[in-house]
Amino acid sequence: MNDILSKIQKSSKMASIILKILSISCIVGFCISFVSLIWIFASPSVSKVEIFRFGGTSVNVGIPVANWGDYSASELVVVLVTGIVSLVFDFFILRGAYMIFKDISKGGTPFEPVHAKRLKKIAILMLVGTLVTRVVTESTTMVFAPDFQIESSSFVIMIVAAVVFYCMGLIFQYGALLQQQSDELL
Repeated sequence: MNDILSKIQKSSKMASIILKILSISCIVGFCISFVSLIWIFASPSVSKVEIFRFGGTSVNVGIPVANWGDYSASELVVVLVTGIVSLVFDFFILRGAYMIFKDISKGGTPFEPVHAKRLKKIAILMLVGTLVTRVVTESTTMVFAPDFQIESSSFVIMIVAAVVFYCMGLIFQYGALLQQQSDELL
């Protein structure tokens, strides 16, 4: 039993290191995307694009005319805003997983109530993140690049993954209850 727990703790240590690196990469990706988005709006070669009209009032936003690679500036705005929103949710999901593996690597057992709660939070973040990212993608596309198409094949997969993680949280909650009862009997 101690051999298995030792293996779990060692592999959890490795997983926590990998998740920490991925979390840091989300922060770096967020910063790069945010700075790029600011640069797009602050670029000196700007043409005004109307993004909202209500009656006689309109709101104009400056968009650079130049293309970056295969994307126009308007399409880049859609990609960057979607990426920023997605990276925020990814960071918190990875952070939750990191906390689980960090606790286990430091001598905790897998079936603790805090891990069950974290798994459920991860599931909720996955579901909400998928839905919010989808809404943001559709909204920014309508505003900035109505003809632009972003392929999103992961929508259904992420919803299924969220349900799976929530079920795993329930299983871990039950495991924590069994472990607590077992510890009380000893």
